[in-house]
Amino acid sequence: MHAFSELCTHAGTLSRLRSITLTVDEHTSLLDWQRDVLALLAPAPLQRFHISTVGGHVGHRLGDDFCRAIVNAHGARLTRFSVHRMRMSIAAIANICECCVVLEQLFIVVEQDDLVSGLPCIRLNANRS
Repeated sequence: MHAFSELCTHAGTLSRLRSITLTVDEHTSLLDWQRDVLALLAPAPLQRFHISTVGGHVGHRLGDDFCRAIVNAHGARLTRFSVHRMRMSIAAIANICECCVVLEQLFIVVEQDDLVSGLPCIRLNANRS
């Protein structure tokens, strides 16, 4: 991801990218990978963000800082925030619901016990329509 991010950044190839789907292997260093993805997406006017792990089981936990950085850079335009086979914290989900003001689609993976405590933040976004 580092080499790809640098290549795209230097060439200016993602300046019109509105949608991206990324997958990450469960053995990848997630901290480095997330840093490189943020650099890759910095120039993009992103509207749809989708991320998942390779394989069929729930693997990595998507970092709060990473989610916050995606939302800070692209939240005003994001209509879809989609995370599959990666857990997220309720704090990250609340930040997405609060800051992505045009969000239409939200796909998340949470622990069952966290689902009840996360309902108020999801309801916040639903009341905007």
